[in-house]
Amino acid sequence: MKKIETASKKLISIICPVHNEEQTVPLFYNRLTKAIAGLRSKYDFELIFTNNSSQDRTLDVIKELRAKDQSVQVITFSRNFGYQASLVAGLQNAKGLSSIMIDVDCEDPPEMIPKFVNEWEKGYDIVYGKRDKRPEFIGIQLARKAFYRITRLIADYDFILDMAEFSLVSARVREAILQNRTTFPFIRTEIGFVGFKRKGISYARQHRIVGKSHYNFIR
Repeated sequence: MKKIETASKKLISIICPVHNEEQTVPLFYNRLTKAIAGLRSKYDFELIFTNNSSQDRTLDVIKELRAKDQSVQVITFSRNFGYQASLVAGLQNAKGLSSIMIDVDCEDPPEMIPKFVNEWEKGYDIVYGKRDKRPEFIGIQLARKAFYRITRLIADYDFILDMAEFSLVSARVREAILQNRTTFPFIRTEIGFVGFKRKGISYARQHRIVGKSHYNFIR
């Protein structure tokens, strides 16, 4: 089992998958640092970017942040292994007493992180964003809901409906997920499978902070 941080301040890991996000990373970083500023008297943070073989200047931008902030770390892949594999790699390298997964496009607002941490301190092992609204065409929203509900019916085990990968998991949840060693990881189903005490926090997903999404309707 990975050694857990035991310093006077609790360490929280923040895991951020990236692929061709050179414009987004600095904006996300500025917004994130403001969001967690009020927590720094009690917590230390490590910010782990998992770089899925970006073809733009994403890696260079992260290195520039690293030069100014030693809490910034980066894992860069030899090819694009995909979003879910990026999350798993972040969890494998996280050292915090809890780990937060968040995308850099700010569709999932970093300002919710203090709420996640507060619920974790109350005893919840899993705190996740529950997506109530999305800034997208109603047809896509309905198709998405139908897809996940059909998938839930045929899946080998349960997963949490309307859950975002935007979530906080405790160290023991992280270890339980990693022990599954699945060759086709899907974090939502992994979290649903391992159990533990969990709580969803409803929120409206926001527009991407800059640029265009890498996902279209078919994907």
